[in-house]
Amino acid sequence: MPHLNRKRIPTMEYRVMWMIDIEAETHVEAAMKAQTIQRDPESIATVFTVVDRDNNGASIDLDPALRH
Repeated sequence: MPHLNRKRIPTMEYRVMWMIDIEAETHVEAAMKAQTIQRDPESIATVFTVVDRDNNGASIDLDPALRH
């Protein structure tokens, strides 16, 4: 049973962006190619730009090799 006295940490809303340049014949094909790359476990597409509602941003790399 979960501990009932845990304090809930307030959350914030963030915009998370991942960008890639892709050559394709249509918008849909470009989106599908990007999705395939992003879902590939071997992909190096691990860098995201994260911005809060005050427009404070950070570049976050989720590559497991870079985490300590």
